[in-house]
Amino acid sequence: LLFILATTELHKVPATILSRCQRFSFRRITPEDIAARLQYVSYQENIDLDDGAARVLARLADGGMRDGLSLLDQCASATVGELTAQRVYECLGIAGEQTCGRMLMFVADQNTRGALELFNRLYADGKDVAAMIDELASLCRDLMILKTAPEAGISMMSGVASDSEAKQLVNRFSSGELVRMIGLLQQTAAGFTRSASRRLDAELCLMNLCEPALQMDAEALNARISRLEEQLRTGDFVVKSRKKAPKEDPEDVFDDELPPPPDDHDAPPASEAEMPHETPVGFWPDL
Repeated sequence: LLFILATTELHKVPATILSRCQRFSFRRITPEDIAARLQYVSYQENIDLDDGAARVLARLADGGMRDGLSLLDQCASATVGELTAQRVYECLGIAGEQTCGRMLMFVADQNTRGALELFNRLYADGKDVAAMIDELASLCRDLMILKTAPEAGISMMSGVASDSEAKQLVNRFSSGELVRMIGLLQQTAAGFTRSASRRLDAELCLMNLCEPALQMDAEALNARISRLEEQLRTGDFVVKSRKKAPKEDPEDVFDDELPPPPDDHDAPPASEAEMPHETPVGFWPDL
């Protein structure tokens, strides 16, 4: 008799079982292979799957073919006609590539109002708050990878945003800002399990992302300083000139000569009480 045990959580298997097994570790499947397999299954099952939708499903599968097929089945059963990337976003309740990039653009511009309005619109459309926070964290991670390894980082991106959009966003943030944003997003996502209002937590997270001055911890201060250093290094800043006082117009000056300033000779004579008295000889020794 031969037992075959399969698990994705090997650390939960007791050591007594592991010591009696021949272990085979499988690597994650690449998104390209998952997308190709999903296209093959869709063709066999008469599902009209768009190439963009296949890439989105492959990214969400995170290296697991079983998860990719489950997501494909879920979206295909809720969609009539062609299964596009936008319909995948609607079925799974996630924001999508362009929306996530636009949210980070508001954060880069420190536009709190725009970020909250976009979040409120997505929340009204029924988007999952946890999924939106996870997408923002993944995009920040991609930007950090591009910041560290500009050339090799393209192959390590999660696919939350397009390559061109990620390259456009990477220059808007410093490394210190990205580290702080990733930590804040992960902290917010971890608190959803015990939170009474996920919407409130997400809104506070967006406010802190847009306005680092709201927090005075070390990471917030480091993010603000690193942003200034990045602007000074690249020269990407604008110095606002102060408004100077308007100069007097020579024509507005009176042509009449002003009277001369008062002189000591013009002063009235001092009274006797104000006149200094001379000290008699021998006054100070006697005193």
